[in-house]
Amino acid sequence: MAKEFNDVLNYSQEQKENRSIRLKITEKCPWECKFCHEEGGWGIDDVKWEDKFVEKISNLKDALNIKEVHLTGGEPTASKYIQDLSAGLSSLGLDVKLTTNGQFSEKILCGLINSGVKEFNFSIHALNPEDFIKTQKKNDLSWAANNIENQKRIIAKAQELGAKIKLNVLISTEDDIPKALEVFEFAKANNIPLRFLNDLYNGQTSIEAIEKMAKEILNGKKFRESVAKASSSKSSYYRDDDDYEFGVKEIREYKLETLCSDCKEECTEQFYGIRLEQRDGKFYVRLCIDRKDGKSLMTVEEFLDSDYLKEINKLLN
Repeated sequence: MAKEFNDVLNYSQEQKENRSIRLKITEKCPWECKFCHEEGGWGIDDVKWEDKFVEKISNLKDALNIKEVHLTGGEPTASKYIQDLSAGLSSLGLDVKLTTNGQFSEKILCGLINSGVKEFNFSIHALNPEDFIKTQKKNDLSWAANNIENQKRIIAKAQELGAKIKLNVLISTEDDIPKALEVFEFAKANNIPLRFLNDLYNGQTSIEAIEKMAKEILNGKKFRESVAKASSSKSSYYRDDDDYEFGVKEIREYKLETLCSDCKEECTEQFYGIRLEQRDGKFYVRLCIDRKDGKSLMTVEEFLDSDYLKEINKLLN
């Protein structure tokens, strides 16, 4: 990991190794978030720990020196195969993380930890039903209240069990600042790491709202900036007046020449990384959530024999 201190900007800068792959294990989800980018689209199979999957993930692991698998969906815990997948991936020497809405039981939480999940990123949209329901396509305040209480209970239990956890809250416009501030205060009071996420589909408006939140409202002082090698992923870290540290997830300009040079789509995420999903029994690599002409979606075999892989490895190494 390269690291240097920039005296002019007065914060440290680092470049992280990027040996991670996002595995979309299900499209099932009890939520219907209006801003969901669906990790590129629905119509996928639930992934099982079986020979054909082990072969594909092992080939990708070897080809890219993968060290981490981030489970996504849908809601990954909605898959009945998640614990088998986590245990299997861990047996291959891979770190397993997941992004979740926390709508599961304490028994499942313990099972996930025991099966090898190293980190839980909880997506928190709001801590009161009225704000939460505005993010959904359904309109049931009682359901919203139950979801919020479920999240709090599972977060508290995960913290009690010593699991590594982080809260993510999305800010789309300045109207989201009050509810995001409530989540911030909850995270700070419970000493839980928190990140503000930008809305990919709301562009500069979202970015400016987050900057107002971090710098003006919270009086945050930036002390570190981190980028992932060969990825558009970037995070900035701040301290407030009480030295509570929080992060801001950002997207930097980063594209693949082999993938992006002829693209006409409006780009929201740049080249973020490699996603793996299963469709009609076949495993596919997805390199972009925006491109709709099919060029960014290919079988694992096609990817392993592609110029995309060669370019990515060149950038990583």
